[in-house]
Amino acid sequence: VYQTEKLLREHGEKISEDERKEVSDSLGSLKEALNGDDLELIKQSTEGLMIASQRFSQQIYESAAQGGDPMAGEATTDGTGGDDDVVDAEIVEDEDDA
Repeated sequence: VYQTEKLLREHGEKISEDERKEVSDSLGSLKEALNGDDLELIKQSTEGLMIASQRFSQQIYESAAQGGDPMAGEATTDGTGGDDDVVDAEIVEDEDDA
């Protein structure tokens, strides 16, 4: 519940209002079920929240992959930048020291 609420607070604007409502409704259902003693209802509510949360997470991932989040992009490896002082070397022991 906590993790889904945190995701909703931090990334809720990246999904549609309908999807946000689905996640919020699933959260509410599970919280309500947790106040009772009906184990089957708790299991169903937990499963419903997991499904809604997975869809939500997938939407966030797809948004980041399409450039929706500039910080989530892949690092460039075009050779520009980086440390020019790095030397690739191998340590060799002298025969006399061994």
